[in-house]
Amino acid sequence: MTFQQLFSEYLRDPEYLYLLIEPVFIFGVAIGTFMFLVAWLAKNSAARITALVVIAGSCLMIFPYLHLRKKAEPIPTPGAEKWMIGAQTERRVSNQWVYFTMAGIAVLCTFMGTGGKPGLVFSILTVVAGTGTVIFSIWLHMHEARIFHPNLRTVKKKSQAALWSIPEASWPTTAVTAVSWNRASG
Repeated sequence: MTFQQLFSEYLRDPEYLYLLIEPVFIFGVAIGTFMFLVAWLAKNSAARITALVVIAGSCLMIFPYLHLRKKAEPIPTPGAEKWMIGAQTERRVSNQWVYFTMAGIAVLCTFMGTGGKPGLVFSILTVVAGTGTVIFSIWLHMHEARIFHPNLRTVKKKSQAALWSIPEASWPTTAVTAVSWNRASG
């Protein structure tokens, strides 16, 4: 099998594609937010708009990501139970509003510009919301890693125990997924 055939085969695999898209939520939004901040401070309009397009595009990757994730129906790795995968998928679906909101803020900021009070407010909101979206994406990715990479679950037992003991009320999830997710600790 040649590299081109293998590459083509991988690109038709929904599970591989959703894994390929997953880092976009962290790195795409982080790079876009940093680019926006630099462009905003440098008063470079073209770079600012480019950064906002990167942010919005990265956030809108939630559409193909969730579609491919559901289509892939990942096979549990040793130690990962099917309900954990289902709970994480539900967590991703129920929190996709974060990415839609960030994409909306980026689009609005594109039209508001940086001049005047509304432009300043939207510019600050873009930096704050972009940073929050990156942190949220890392949090979601942390849960993915816990499910699909068993070595991360066993190496740091103390930190994992602390993670499981985080009160449900402080989790940015729906009550159903928080309760079902907490079953792993008992």
